[in-house]
Amino acid sequence: MYSLADYGNMIADDERMRAYLAALERVVKPGSAVLDLGAGTGIFSLHACRLGARRVYAIEPNPAIRLLPELARRNGFADRIEVFSKKSSDVTLPEQVDVIVSDLRGASPLFAGHLRIIRDARDRFLRAGGALLPQRDTMMACLVSAPDLYKNLVGPWQAQGFDLQPCIDEVLSSTFADRGEPLLPKHCVSELGEWASIDYSTLEDDRVEGSCVLRCDRDVVVHGIGTWFRSNLWDDVGFENAPGSNLVYRRLLLPWPEPTWLKAGTAVKFHINALPASDDYLFAWTTQVAGGPHFKQSNFLGVQAGVWGQHGAKLGHHGGSLFPSASGKP
Repeated sequence: MYSLADYGNMIADDERMRAYLAALERVVKPGSAVLDLGAGTGIFSLHACRLGARRVYAIEPNPAIRLLPELARRNGFADRIEVFSKKSSDVTLPEQVDVIVSDLRGASPLFAGHLRIIRDARDRFLRAGGALLPQRDTMMACLVSAPDLYKNLVGPWQAQGFDLQPCIDEVLSSTFADRGEPLLPKHCVSELGEWASIDYSTLEDDRVEGSCVLRCDRDVVVHGIGTWFRSNLWDDVGFENAPGSNLVYRRLLLPWPEPTWLKAGTAVKFHINALPASDDYLFAWTTQVAGGPHFKQSNFLGVQAGVWGQHGAKLGHHGGSLFPSASGKP
C-alpha cells in the first residue's frame, strides 16, 4: 500500500504532473463533473476544481484519502469534492461524469487490477462522449545488454559454495522493476518495438497479448528484454517511461535464462501473454532468436500455487497454456 511519502513522490514527478494537468485543462470545463479514480491524496481533484469542475468524486481505498476533506476546505473546494474511501467497485455515484482521470499503473499498465478497475468505472460512471484519461498506453520493448543488472540477479546464488540452481531458475523466470539498477539508453541494443496497445475507451478484456520483432543493432551479449509504456493521456499530451527517463514509473526487465551473444542484424521475435491472477498478473514470454535459441519463460514459479489454482479453469478455457504456439523463425 502506498505511503504518504509515495504520493509525495508522484506529485514531485514534474513530467508526469505537467502532462496530467495539460490533459485536464483540455477536458475539464466549467460545470464538469469529474471522477478522480484512485485519487491518493486528491491532487487531481483539487486541480479539477481549480479548472472549474462543478463536482469532483474522489475514490480511493488508501487511508491517505482521509486528508482530502481538509485539503478541500483549506483551498475553498469543500462544497465541490465528495470523497469515497473504498474500492471503486463498491461505489455508486449519484450521476454520470464528464471526465474520469486515473493513474493506477505501476512499472507497467499491467499492474494489479488496473484494467478491470478502468473498465468498470468507464462502463458505470462515464457519460456517453465523456473523456477518459489516459486514452491509450502503448507497450514498448527492446533488447537489453546489462551485465551488471544481470549479475545482481544471479550473483547471490553463485557465491555460497552450494548448488542453488533452482533459485537461479526462478529468478530468471521473473519480471523485475529496475529500481536498483535503472535501464539506460546505453543498455538498449535494438530498434524499439511496440508489442501491444491498450485503448481504454474500447478495452473489454483484462488479458493482453502481443508480439514484435527486435533486430539487434550491434554485436553484443544480450541479457533479456526491457519493456515500458508510452502513454497518450489526451490527444498529443502524454509521456513515456523509456530507459533513461526520471519518471516515478520504472521499467521492467524480463531476463533470459542465459546471456546470449548476437551479431548485428539478428532478429529476435518476442511474444508475451499477460493474464490477470487475483491482484497480480501472470506473464509468459517467448523469445525466438533467428538461427539461435528459443526461450520459453513465465513468472508462474513466482506466483503462489493457490493463485494459480484459482485461475486454472480460466487458463484452460482460453486454450490451456500461457504460451503461444511458436514455429519457425522471425
